[in-house]
Amino acid sequence: ITPTSNFGSSSLAVLIVLVSDNVTLTNNPTDSNGNEWVRYYRASDFDVTYPSAEAVFVSKQLSTLTTSDTVSFSIGSSENYSAFLYELTTSSSKRPAFIKAFSANSASSDVTIVPSSEGIITGDGIIAWVSDNTSVAYTGDGDTTDGSWSAIQTEDNPNFSSVIQSKIITGTSTQTFSPSVGTWNYVGYCAFREHSLPDENLSGFFGL
Repeated sequence: ITPTSNFGSSSLAVLIVLVSDNVTLTNNPTDSNGNEWVRYYRASDFDVTYPSAEAVFVSKQLSTLTTSDTVSFSIGSSENYSAFLYELTTSSSKRPAFIKAFSANSASSDVTIVPSSEGIITGDGIIAWVSDNTSVAYTGDGDTTDGSWSAIQTEDNPNFSSVIQSKIITGTSTQTFSPSVGTWNYVGYCAFREHSLPDENLSGFFGL
């Protein structure tokens, strides 16, 4: 997968891979700039019967990613999948960080996020998805409750389709991600929060 725009060196790169069956993602991704990628979430790590290998990978940029770079990952060669690459940015004094993810095999169910019970606070970023083992028609979620969903991103083929959108939470109301795609098998989301950078000035020296 290739970025559609240049990623900054202080941003967080997020790769979300949705796979049609419970397969092993054989390695962490790599990219042509040598950035380190870490898997923060995989659905089958939490439910061995889960039929979709949904995974979230995060890279703290050591060098930029540009539209001429590639991010590579390995899955079972016969599996159908979707992959989405996001850049998360904040102000110069802060950095984005992964805080949680959730997914479920819930046919025809919306993605429901209850901030008060799931540790989500105002200002957090949400990326939510649905996917299905068929080709489906889709319309993005246009709900604006406590934040507006981004433009829809999709991947559609005869055997696997995915819809994904993101938003910044501006309040604590229950969030529902429900794009119009008929029915779907797999739903999920991941959340990120910006953190202030530590003060790196030496303020004292103590010894025994």
